[in-house]
Amino acid sequence: MEQVLKAIQQLEKQMNNRFDQVDEKFVKVDQRFDQVEQKLVQVDQKLAENDKHFGVIDKKLEEGKQNFEGINQQLNRMETTLNAIAQTSNDDTVSILKRIDQNTKNMNRDIEYLSKQAGKHELYFNRMNKN
Repeated sequence: MEQVLKAIQQLEKQMNNRFDQVDEKFVKVDQRFDQVEQKLVQVDQKLAENDKHFGVIDKKLEEGKQNFEGINQQLNRMETTLNAIAQTSNDDTVSILKRIDQNTKNMNRDIEYLSKQAGKHELYFNRMNKN
C-alpha cells in the first residue's frame, strides 16, 4: 500500500508540475494577448486620427465640388449670353449695314439734286477748296 501511495504522490507531483507548466503557458499566452490588445488599441487610435483627417479632406472636397458647380453655372450662363449675342449681333450688323446703305443712297440722291441746283462745277470747286 505504501508503494501505491508513493506512486500516487509521484503522479500527483507530476500532474502538479504539468499543471504548473500549463499555467505558465497560459500566463505567456495572456501576456501575448495583452500585447496584441495594446497594439490593437494603438491601431484604433491611429484609425481615429485618420478618420479626423479624412473628415477634413471630405469637407474640403465638398467645398471644391460646390465651387466647381458654381463656376460651371457661371460658365453656362456666359455661354448662353454669348450665343444670344452672337445670334442677335449678326442680325443687328446686317440691319445696320442695310441702314448705312440706305442712308448712303439717300445722301447721293440729295447731293445729285443739290448739285443740279448749284451746278456741278460749284460742287467740284467746293471740294477742291476744302481739301
